[in-house]
Amino acid sequence: MIASAYHNHSFEASSLDIRALNKAYVLLVNELTKVYARNKELTGISPTPAWKYIDAIEGAEWEINEYIYENQNDAGQGHNAQVNKLCIISGTETPLYTTELNQIVKDADRAIAIYRTELNEEKRKYAPKERGWFIQEYTLSYRLDGLLSPTMTNI
Repeated sequence: MIASAYHNHSFEASSLDIRALNKAYVLLVNELTKVYARNKELTGISPTPAWKYIDAIEGAEWEINEYIYENQNDAGQGHNAQVNKLCIISGTETPLYTTELNQIVKDADRAIAIYRTELNEEKRKYAPKERGWFIQEYTLSYRLDGLLSPTMTNI
């Protein structure tokens, strides 16, 4: 979710409203904190999940970019793989959500989808237009008589 929020964050995305995305993220972090407190096996997983470093995404552009850079662009996949491993071992490969947590996850999915759509629309606005021209390539060579012999091709 963090990577989805700011992976392509730039000047065209800085005007997007991320309040719904941030709310969903904060609520998920709150629930994850409770789950990890109840399950000590989760606390030993390395690498440490991003949400332990970043408790809100609103205003955390620098911290998010720093986290992704320091974790070799992992953005949480390594940690999630270890969580999935524990789920397989315990026989609970499908999450069992409470009604409240199910609603939080649905709201988060919706907020991510809306943000991604808005981000893609903004990126389309600023995307370079298809060019209908070509840069000429010039090649100069010397002829045996010492004069230049230019040639031109389209790239």
